[in-house]
Amino acid sequence: MMGILNDFLVFKEQNTFEPRQILCLRCGSSDIIQKGARIGNHRFQCKSCGKYFTDSLGFEGRRSAPEYITVDVELVYVGLSIRKTVKVLHSIYCNVGRFTIHRWADQYGHMMDEYLDGITPLVGEEWRTDEIYMKIRGKRKYLFAMLDSETRYWIAKQVATHKGTDDVRPMFKQARDITGKIPSKLISDGASNFAETHKDE
Repeated sequence: MMGILNDFLVFKEQNTFEPRQILCLRCGSSDIIQKGARIGNHRFQCKSCGKYFTDSLGFEGRRSAPEYITVDVELVYVGLSIRKTVKVLHSIYCNVGRFTIHRWADQYGHMMDEYLDGITPLVGEEWRTDEIYMKIRGKRKYLFAMLDSETRYWIAKQVATHKGTDDVRPMFKQARDITGKIPSKLISDGASNFAETHKDE
């Protein structure tokens, strides 16, 4: 968490602005001049139609700066409670309440999930499987995981009742759907269900 805050504070300290083409939201003109800042966002005026607007792509209509919102979403997604996230944001002068924190995390969290779902991860030709023993509602279960050997990227998962005999084809299908392929080499603990399914694939 301190790393996130440090990055944020460095950003606020430097407050750098990299010029790029910005178009007027009303008329689409590129004849734009910068006119200061508003709540951390650069403010512009269109010389063609006179409209004032802020450069806050994806954060239109928000009173708080995008940097505060992204800090909020990241803190919530790494497991910090809403109450503690409120305290952190208050400490960096973003005075919002629990409802706002929850609304930001929900809205922008879903946006990030949709974006990530459309990305094909870069994984190698060697994967490995692992399992975790756990209890769900008092019943013994296994959580199977399929990971890329080099990056340890978690590719797919499946909850099973029996370690060596349950059908793991759904997990292989999930892995293929996510990565677009099946590895040439699969490392497991020797369970026959994994070896046979990999051979069939």
